[in-house]
Amino acid sequence: MNSPPHAPIDLTICDREPIQSPGSIQPHGVLLVLQEPSLTILQVSANVEALLGLSPNHLVQSPLNTVLTDDSISFLSQLTFESNHHTVHRTLDIQTRAKNNPVNWRGIFHRTQGLVILELEKIDRSDAISIESFTRQLRISMYRLHKIPDLQPFLESVSYELKRLTHFDRVMIYRFNEDETGEVVAESKEIHLQPFLGLTFPASDIPSQARRLYVKNRLRAIPDAQYIASPLIPEKNLILNAPLDLSFSTLRSVSPVHLEYLKNLDVRASLTISLLNGEKLWGLIACHHYEGPKFLAYEVRSECEFMAQIIEQQISNKIESENKELKLAASSCVTQLISKMSNAENFAYSLAQSDDALLALTQASGAVISYEGEIYLAGKTPTLENVKQLLTWLQNKPEDQTIFQTHFLTENYPPAEPFKNEASGILSISISKANQEFLIWFRPEVLKTVHWGGDPSKPAELDATGTRLNPRKSFDRWKEDIQLHSKPWLTYQIDAALDLRTVILETIIRKAAEIKRLNTDLTKAVRSRDDFISVASHELKTPLTTLLLQIQLMLKTALKTTDDIPRDSIIPKLQLVNQQIVRLSLLIENLMDFSRITAGRLRLKVESAVNLTQIITEVTRFYSSEFENAHRVLQLNLQPDVIGTWDAMRLGQIVTNLISNSLKYGGKNPVRVTLHATEKQATLQVIDHGIGIAEDQLNRIFNRFERAVPEHSYKGLGLGLWITRQIVEALGGKISVKSELGQGTEFTVEIPRNPTYPDETIH
Repeated sequence: MNSPPHAPIDLTICDREPIQSPGSIQPHGVLLVLQEPSLTILQVSANVEALLGLSPNHLVQSPLNTVLTDDSISFLSQLTFESNHHTVHRTLDIQTRAKNNPVNWRGIFHRTQGLVILELEKIDRSDAISIESFTRQLRISMYRLHKIPDLQPFLESVSYELKRLTHFDRVMIYRFNEDETGEVVAESKEIHLQPFLGLTFPASDIPSQARRLYVKNRLRAIPDAQYIASPLIPEKNLILNAPLDLSFSTLRSVSPVHLEYLKNLDVRASLTISLLNGEKLWGLIACHHYEGPKFLAYEVRSECEFMAQIIEQQISNKIESENKELKLAASSCVTQLISKMSNAENFAYSLAQSDDALLALTQASGAVISYEGEIYLAGKTPTLENVKQLLTWLQNKPEDQTIFQTHFLTENYPPAEPFKNEASGILSISISKANQEFLIWFRPEVLKTVHWGGDPSKPAELDATGTRLNPRKSFDRWKEDIQLHSKPWLTYQIDAALDLRTVILETIIRKAAEIKRLNTDLTKAVRSRDDFISVASHELKTPLTTLLLQIQLMLKTALKTTDDIPRDSIIPKLQLVNQQIVRLSLLIENLMDFSRITAGRLRLKVESAVNLTQIITEVTRFYSSEFENAHRVLQLNLQPDVIGTWDAMRLGQIVTNLISNSLKYGGKNPVRVTLHATEKQATLQVIDHGIGIAEDQLNRIFNRFERAVPEHSYKGLGLGLWITRQIVEALGGKISVKSELGQGTEFTVEIPRNPTYPDETIH
């Protein structure tokens, strides 16, 4: 049924044409479909009767020796046994039994759908190019091409060399654009022919399924575009019960639409070879002949295909080489932006301030960073209000896209036309689409003139059956001015934008982790501060209260009598006052050390010939009265004159803290202090037989504000052992503890006698 007048035509009709299984072949050869292992004939091309004098209906389900000689069958059987790849062509010389007179053919076979496809082409064709001469000339051409460094001169030389080798009237290099239109980028032709160089052709000239087939089967030869196709008999394969897939057949008949297309171009013969870039179809080598049929032997076609594979590798290398400097520049921009962001409190603001690197990254003229409710502009951009509307549109796009790019923004977003001079093209990466956080680059409108091979705006037409499109009849040069387009975004620029997005997300994650850590540390610090204030207040209040009471009692005593104050009543009070003042001084000194250490300001006053034995003796003499009052024994076992390079005051602090700790937790039992030394190290031990420390508390007692006993039973800030460990380590030593609950505790301090001190620790 034909479409009603003015109804839009379905341009995908060509995409649905079964070009890979047309059910027929070009008639310059014979095709046989064989079943393994018997090589029984399942299908045959109808022209077998004209070329071999054999009835096609008689051959179906017949043995292959009906067509081939026994030697040929034996050779074919051996090759099919050795070959297991279904798409690879293998060739052999074959003799047929045509009318009982053997005829030489070139046999080409491959596997498909579990069957063997055998195609026969005559070897002794009078119009074939000499294979030996072609191979020799091909080597010369490849040598010339190898010496050309730049892409465009290389492509021009490729077209010239292939025309010289194949003698086609025209050889073109046809490159596909991102929108699947094609452009003739190089051409060699006979002087009288109309030039196609620089012309652009619509994507519909080569439908998508044809492009897919060019990727699978990379060479297609049409020796005579005026051929009458030879159908396969039977139409459906007997095993598959469906038309046979001829994607890899060298004789496969082409689409009638394409034949008409060639007719409209006045092309009589053609050779088309694919050029791939990776797995993607980059372009085609299109060879046209106008004066009559043109046949190339299979070996020549294979050499052309091999040459094309080398050419496409050279094209890929040259494209990569030309992009290398641009990629390096983009990578340098990313590095600069990383450096800026890593040192910035607000990475979005730092990006906007680094507009040179930010814009150079994608060769843009303007950029926008939207992050955490703020919008930062860089370079040439639309107005802030237009940017806000564009951000809303990007956020509400139904596609969940990490990246969105277009060089024709008004096609997707018509409100962009008023600011075409700032943003006809955009490249956008989402940081958080839900929060409307994006990084967008802008490019302005660039007016461009495209020369089409025919009027691209002319409506497509259906044929008389209404089942297929008519190909274009006119290929006259047609000029079109393109507006509202920017320069397209290149792959390396898109990759660079994605690299920057990765860095931004890593920066956000790192910042979030840092904030979390800081919050955790702050929470701990606040808790420690509150605990410290509570304990310190209590600890400082106790000696101050005691001092105040004793002083008040002494004052009342003095006021009540006119005699001299009795010695026996005043001395104990003064001793108690003295002890509390010492305790208060120790608390204050611990607080000051805590402040110094946490601020990294602990300094040592190092002297040579410091006598550790003498320091221990002086400290224990100071505590002797406390031990006597508590009816306890302080035992000393000290090696005489242990001399080292130390801070004498800090050594005294270590001894004081350890003896004070043993006095507090040692109960009524003796405390033993020992000191012995080697040539390199002094070892101090303070041992009590008091309450001891539980095993699960041993790892905590050197932490600040930690105590291994109930707070209500034993007073203190929980700083003494922490400060002691900091001082010991500053002196280059180490402190350890052994303890058993209810049995006592043993502290061991090991310090080198002549350590090397870092410069920053010396005062």
